[in-house]
Amino acid sequence: MASTSASNSASTPVVQDQPTAKRNAKETSFNAAGMSELVTFLIGSSETKFIIHKKFACEESPVVRAAFNSSFVEGQTQEYTLADSTEATFTLFTEWMYTGNIVNKLAHGTPVAEVGNTQVNLLELWVLADKLLVPQLQTRALYLFDKIRNKFNNLCIYKYKYVWENTQRRLCS
Repeated sequence: MASTSASNSASTPVVQDQPTAKRNAKETSFNAAGMSELVTFLIGSSETKFIIHKKFACEESPVVRAAFNSSFVEGQTQEYTLADSTEATFTLFTEWMYTGNIVNKLAHGTPVAEVGNTQVNLLELWVLADKLLVPQLQTRALYLFDKIRNKFNNLCIYKYKYVWENTQRRLCS
C-alpha cells in the first residue's frame, strides 16, 4: 500500500512505496549495547567521511563485518574506503543500515533530470550492495528502480554499462 505525506510543495503529495519483501522491523534496537563504537566510511575520490555505528554497519554486510573485525587495515583503523561510490549512493546505503528500508520520495511532477539521477543512484546502490553482499538491498533497489520507471515512464539506460562493468567479471568468469 502507498501512503501519502506532505512534500516541499503543499499541493504535491509524496508517494512512498513499500518494498516487496520489507523486513517487519529493523531487528537492531537503539539500546546502549554496542552503540558507542563508531566506524568511518570514506566515500568517493574526495573521501567524504560518513561516521556510522559499527553495530549497524556490521549487521548489514558480511563484507564490512569481516573488514572491521579483522587484523587488516580496516580492522586496525576502523575506516573503510569506497572510492568508487558516491555520497548520494552511500546516503541510501546508510538509510538502509539504520532503517532496513529505502523510500521513494519522488512526487508526481518531479523534473526528469531528478528522476534520472534517482535511477542512477539506485543502480549504483545495486552495485554497492552486490560488492558488500547485501542481497535484500539489491532487491529493494531494483524494486524502486522499476516503480520509478513505471510511474514516470522514464528509463535511464546509460548507467547499465556501469552495472555491467562492475559485475560482469564475476558473472561471466
